[in-house]
Amino acid sequence: MPPQHAKDSLSSMTRSPRSVRPSAIVAVFLAALVLIPGIVLAQAPATPAAPAPAASAPAASAPAASSTQPAAAAPAPAPAPAAAPAPSGTPAAAQASPGGHEGAPLSADLDAVIKALKDDTSRAALLKQLETLRAALPSNGAAAAPTTTDMVSSAVLQYADQISDNVGAIYGRLEFAVRALPSLWHWAGTSLSDPESRADLMHGAFIAAAALAAAILASYLVARLLARLREAIEDHATRSQIGARIALRLARMALDLLPIAAFAIAGSATAEVLRPDRAVRALTLTLINASVVTGLVAILLRAVLSPRRPALRMVPLDDATARSLFLSVLRIVQLSVWGYFVLNSLYLFGLPPQTRWALLFVLGVVIMVAAITFVLHWRSHFGAFLHRHITPGRWYTPLTRALAEAWYVVAIIYIVLLSGVMALQIAGGFEYLLQGALVTAIVVVLVPFLSALANRWARRPGADGTFFGTERGRRLRHLIARLASVVFVVAGLLIVLESWQFGVIRFLMSTGGRVLSQAIASIATVLIGALVIWEFVNNLIESRLNVADGDERALSSRARTLLQFVRNMLLITLFVLVTLIVLSELGIDIAPLLAGAGVIGLAIGFGAQTLVKDVITGLFILTEDHIQVGDVVDLGGNSGVVEAMSVRTLRLRDGSGTLHIIPFSSVDRIKNMTRGFTFSMFNIQIAYKENVDRVIETIARIGNELAADPKFSPFIVGSFEIFGLDSFTDRGYVIQARFKTRAGRQWTVSREFNRRLKIGLEAENIETPQSATSIIQVATAPDGSPKPIHLALPRDAMMVSGRPEGRSPEVELPDESGLDEPPPHTQAP
Repeated sequence: MPPQHAKDSLSSMTRSPRSVRPSAIVAVFLAALVLIPGIVLAQAPATPAAPAPAASAPAASAPAASSTQPAAAAPAPAPAPAAAPAPSGTPAAAQASPGGHEGAPLSADLDAVIKALKDDTSRAALLKQLETLRAALPSNGAAAAPTTTDMVSSAVLQYADQISDNVGAIYGRLEFAVRALPSLWHWAGTSLSDPESRADLMHGAFIAAAALAAAILASYLVARLLARLREAIEDHATRSQIGARIALRLARMALDLLPIAAFAIAGSATAEVLRPDRAVRALTLTLINASVVTGLVAILLRAVLSPRRPALRMVPLDDATARSLFLSVLRIVQLSVWGYFVLNSLYLFGLPPQTRWALLFVLGVVIMVAAITFVLHWRSHFGAFLHRHITPGRWYTPLTRALAEAWYVVAIIYIVLLSGVMALQIAGGFEYLLQGALVTAIVVVLVPFLSALANRWARRPGADGTFFGTERGRRLRHLIARLASVVFVVAGLLIVLESWQFGVIRFLMSTGGRVLSQAIASIATVLIGALVIWEFVNNLIESRLNVADGDERALSSRARTLLQFVRNMLLITLFVLVTLIVLSELGIDIAPLLAGAGVIGLAIGFGAQTLVKDVITGLFILTEDHIQVGDVVDLGGNSGVVEAMSVRTLRLRDGSGTLHIIPFSSVDRIKNMTRGFTFSMFNIQIAYKENVDRVIETIARIGNELAADPKFSPFIVGSFEIFGLDSFTDRGYVIQARFKTRAGRQWTVSREFNRRLKIGLEAENIETPQSATSIIQVATAPDGSPKPIHLALPRDAMMVSGRPEGRSPEVELPDESGLDEPPPHTQAP
């Protein structure tokens, strides 16, 4: 055995598990007493060593017959009952004869038949018997075919008879094996007292010890040569990611195999050099094989549990738990392997077969008790481990919680079932249960591990600037991870069913299975194709929006309008198409569905023309990008900010806060005031007396200062423009100017420019025209008659009327006004 494995074995023997409750031990030993015959049968040939009393041979003849068999003719030490040879003490003729007779000569039977046919009386009697048998058959002359119930009943009865026979043979063999145990001491005393046997044993022990010593030395030297390389791999794996860590762990396992290979080669070569006889050579190779098997199991356990390297551990366990679990499993494996190989080696040195069966029976009991004790010892640890990894809110959460609570019951039932199958000698039962359990365990461990890797990949942040770095890319990764988990679960379920021989592959290869497989493949292809189309169209729309418009507000509004509309339409279309295709693949006739859909479509088309018009108009408005959420629009009498758009309506909120819901069919013209860019137009009225050039220079200075202000410059596109003197009014002349602004910023720029313009004109003493409206209060005389009043008009009005400057015209009212003093003059602002 390699040094590291020997050290693990030694430490495993010195460490004991926690105590188990007495009730559990009592239950285990009761199960052992029931399953003892099964273990004996599993290890022994199917020889009726202690036949039933009704048998022709006496019970005492079985040991004698077996004990006289030479060692070379002993049956192979295979545990499978189906592989057991025929009983050595049973004649071949008895095995071939269905009745169990020695076999009468065939010629005598033929002579009796010939004699009966020659005699008329005998021939007539024979014909009468044949006619009676013919009359008992069905009238149609054909044998009645057995029904399914008859076949099942016959199979059940046959199986029950087989089990009954096996149970009877079990207890007979058990009695024989127990009586054979004292022969062990007789064999040991004879072998040690006989000089020749003692010399053979000493010679074999010397050769085996020499071969094992050479094997251990070779394994130690190879391990020392690879020590630094193993440590370097472990250190590098500690700092690596999960994928690189697994690869380095596999490399570490490959290095661990080299000392075991050196152990096997050196031991076998030493045994060949010493040239032992056949028995000693078989003993040496048996011990080497046992060491190699335990070493391979230790490497596999160390790769998973890594008791000394927590960073390389593949399961989330603490150091003490990992080391204890490693030693517990290795202890059971060493007990099984070394016990089996040692007993077979002693059998080659003359150990009686019945004694070997008894010892194998004891070994089987010990292994079964050790396995059940191991399950009871680790039930709380493994249950807590499962509880920590339960994901709430999933469909499999109740199943996982139930497994965490009762996993040890399932394990003990499996151990009992395995022993029962071996006891009942069910052909291939041991291999069936072992294969099913191993494959199930591997799938149960591997499927969650692969699903966890897929989920970890989905949660990993994507690189910036790539598709998987976007929000939809992350959603797609999560979707792919979920689909991968579903594929892992389905594949694992199929593998488990096939390992338990449910005939999944055979069913899939049949006609019905091929049809089902093709339907499933077609449905999966349709679903994947729909998903690809869905993601491709979404990505295409967003990429076109990014290229067409760099404004974030416009991009987000279009993403909220056009993309949402197209996504809904695409979702409905894909859902209908995928549903129809899936129903068609499942064998459902979709022609009535299509006909019904056509009738419903016609009814909607004729009865809801306004609705159809709303949808079609809205589709064109959204596709042509006339309106976006957040735009300020005028829709022919209704103006305001667009708050939302659906398939057929538009929601508009005006300046007073009133919400207008407008169908798209009623929109005949659109005036959008927040698209691209806008102009802030200014018509500035100046009094006629002011100098035009001085006024234009002042306005230009104010506009340039506003354009240079960092607070407002981001809203302004280009420079301030003055078109000059644009028109005349009755109060002065008009200077026209404008700013080119970004969409939606024209009102901010206009308000700030107006504020600065008033301040600037007042600072330059530039007069703006005032209103010509005057308030006239008509006075009356005491007798109620009106008096004439004098109205002073503004100077600008006098200039327009053509009167000389500084002279106020008088407006005379009728003389009967009765008022002498003029009323005070009041100007409107």
